[in-house]
Amino acid sequence: MYIPNHFRVDDPATLHAFIDAHPFATIVSVTAHEGNGGVPVATHIPLYLEGKQGALGTIFGHLARSNPQWRSFGVGTSVLAIFSGPHAYVSPSWYENPNVPTWNYTAVHAYGQTRIVDDPQQIRAILKRSIDAQEANFVHPWSIDQLAPEYIARMIEGIVAFEFEITRLEGAYKLSQNRSPRDQKNVADELTRSVNPSAKATGQFMHTLRKEP
Repeated sequence: MYIPNHFRVDDPATLHAFIDAHPFATIVSVTAHEGNGGVPVATHIPLYLEGKQGALGTIFGHLARSNPQWRSFGVGTSVLAIFSGPHAYVSPSWYENPNVPTWNYTAVHAYGQTRIVDDPQQIRAILKRSIDAQEANFVHPWSIDQLAPEYIARMIEGIVAFEFEITRLEGAYKLSQNRSPRDQKNVADELTRSVNPSAKATGQFMHTLRKEP
């Protein structure tokens, strides 16, 4: 990912926290193809991170068995998981001096090589961990343990679970850091006042990074 130095985030703990907060990702791989190269394919799915497994963490997830993308997975197959956060249009009218429009955004890219998980107990553990993470804040969390074992076994037959240890992790927080402090505050204030949920979240994130109320 192209990341100007103003916007680059390298700290693994910061990037791990971002992934945990934005687990719905786009996973990209390349299908096998005769001739020159292959065809890039992508699926939008929830993923979860085990931050202490591997130097940069390990990503886990699953695809429907009917989704042909999993056939591009295997030992040595490179994949890219894209985690996207809030983003918003930025008007030049919010700057002190004349300029042009831009777009603020936050994103993390995780690269690695996939391994398909075949063991049913490991697959069940992946599903349970993913579900528990999303249910944790509910008053009455639901658990996969509430399902009958034979039902879970049938569901597992319909999916393909996978994992990949992260070999490269990079983040871009493009949040007006290349502008003056006053411009940054103006942009954050304007976005926070927006009725657009993504724009409002972008402004709030900017205030948080700037340690402002």
